[in-house]
Amino acid sequence: MKTDSRAFFLRALADFLAGTETAQPAGVDWEEVFELARKQSLDGILFHQCRSRLPRETKRAHLKPYLACAAMSFQQEALVKDLLDRTEQRGIPLLFFKGAAIRDCYPFPALRTMGDLDFLVRREDREAVDRLLRKEMGCERFIDNHNVWTYWKGRIYLEVHTRMFYEHLSNDTDYRGYFDRVWESAHPSPVFGLSSELVHVPDENLHFLYLTAHTAKHLTTKGSGFRPYLDMVLTARHWADRLDWPWIARELDELRLLDFTKVCFALCERWFGVKMPLDGARRPEEFWAAATAKCFSDGLFGLQNKENAGSISAREFRRSHLPRWLAALSLTIRKLFPSYENLQLIRRYSFVDGRPWLMPAAWIYRWGYCMVHKRKHSTALLAEPFVKKNAIARREEWLRQWGL
Repeated sequence: MKTDSRAFFLRALADFLAGTETAQPAGVDWEEVFELARKQSLDGILFHQCRSRLPRETKRAHLKPYLACAAMSFQQEALVKDLLDRTEQRGIPLLFFKGAAIRDCYPFPALRTMGDLDFLVRREDREAVDRLLRKEMGCERFIDNHNVWTYWKGRIYLEVHTRMFYEHLSNDTDYRGYFDRVWESAHPSPVFGLSSELVHVPDENLHFLYLTAHTAKHLTTKGSGFRPYLDMVLTARHWADRLDWPWIARELDELRLLDFTKVCFALCERWFGVKMPLDGARRPEEFWAAATAKCFSDGLFGLQNKENAGSISAREFRRSHLPRWLAALSLTIRKLFPSYENLQLIRRYSFVDGRPWLMPAAWIYRWGYCMVHKRKHSTALLAEPFVKKNAIARREEWLRQWGL
């Protein structure tokens, strides 16, 4: 009898959290299960859970990705050490967050994979850090965004932020301003086992709020897989003596994320058999099944699939206080005439950066480029608020059910 691959995968994650080896029933389709794990960037954890009983050929096929987790962790540690040695000489403080700051919450930190290393610098230090990374450490910078500059060296990516949060969710709460205060309560803490008075992490309570808001951000756009929920369970457990749950609940309510967090916690309890600190939300049984299916189909951080059609329009409709037709018209106008804040971040139109009076020229250039190179896509994008009403309405309802 064939074992359900998705159910087995979730059982392996639950066992990982419980610290127990995963029993392996007959009929496991290993290639299917490992493909599920690969799309979630959790194949290292799956291999760790099943390594002692895997068939020989399966073990041989999936040992390399498992070892790659450890290799990447060593490479990231070496790069961070080099970076810290150089910034410390200059007295530049760094604040690590997301994966680099929470990896030690995992029983095996190397299994908390990271697509990139995220850290904050003060705006006045960014140019110095940029010169250090590019001219001294040999990193290449390939994205210049006024809130985050992205670098790579070999297989390692770094995101150097000056703001912790800079996206909109499906409401008009000022998340950007809220998380800008992160430096006020940050404290020194080892990162990759490396300590310095200039190496900081966020206050754990604020960081937990951020991890929740970051998950919400992905769900309002393309979606999210299972790793953010493992992060929630493991940070809540590892920081148990530092988290003030009454305060967190009040802040989540103020940020309009309390219901969303309760939905996330209810899913953690269903998937992993754990008890979360806040009571989970109540939803129809069909919602839990649909949410689970969507996490599988979205992969790690969402895919551009039919389930995510109209996601940006739905988010903007949820944020708008205008009548429906006016909200659609406003969104279309904003697509035709993107703001200076957005257009300056696109490399092709970056000539407007610092020169807002060139916006009309950038708009004309953009219209011409899109008509020549992306006519079909651009036309569909402009028409989306009007012609994809059903998909957008379904997406809005989905956000409502998620508490967003």
